[in-house]
Amino acid sequence: MDKITRLSRNEFNNLLRKAKRIGEASSESIIYDLRNGLILKDLMDESLLYFKSPEEMIYKEEDLLRFSDVDVKSYYFTESVMYVDDDLRCSIMRKCNGYIVNYIDPLSVTLSLLLKAINNFTEDTKEISKQHILGYDMLSNFMFDGVKFGAIDTIHYSFSDKDENKIFNHNISYFNEEVARFITELYFKDFVIQDKELNEMYNSIETSEFKDLKNYVKTFAKKLSEYCDKEIIYLSDATKATTENKNMIYPYCPVYKLKK
Repeated sequence: MDKITRLSRNEFNNLLRKAKRIGEASSESIIYDLRNGLILKDLMDESLLYFKSPEEMIYKEEDLLRFSDVDVKSYYFTESVMYVDDDLRCSIMRKCNGYIVNYIDPLSVTLSLLLKAINNFTEDTKEISKQHILGYDMLSNFMFDGVKFGAIDTIHYSFSDKDENKIFNHNISYFNEEVARFITELYFKDFVIQDKELNEMYNSIETSEFKDLKNYVKTFAKKLSEYCDKEIIYLSDATKATTENKNMIYPYCPVYKLKK
């Protein structure tokens, strides 16, 4: 893929007519599915002027492309940029399939696939941390399709001269917190609170001591299986242990069910 594309205004408008608008990234961009495995983020759409000044909509080519050669599957970095007339207008990257984690029904999760996905994401996070890439605004920017996780909205990630381990701990902490809350808060909070071992592990999120998400999920699954007297394959198998949380402090909106 060429890293730089230049279109006229008419060519750009024709491209958008063929694409599918699929959402927004906060107040930063309008997102289009190009229907070829790529998405386009329009960084200068006029509607964004309600949220930011024209000066705040100016990006540098070298900043958008700084991670374009980083080869990790779990992080969705800008791969190319698009100029419209003379303006740097868009970033283009791989499409991340799935849904934002806190819009998924946790009962549709397959535990074995979740554990594998956590492992793969953690390994990719180690890789970007080795390259001294520091995440930014990561909460609520993880997607999951039931098989793999993806980190999106990476435009403001940066290179850091911090120690590699500190970078990794920073990057993985947001993922660990989001996934742990995702499987716990809505239906299994009471179950976790009533189990001393799980409760201590889960409470360590609040003190930033929560390090081992995979161990938490394994322990969580084991305890659920023991309590329900059967192997828990899907979280929906553990209905005996569920109690819907009526006092949610975490912004959960379970709408989408993962395919089994």
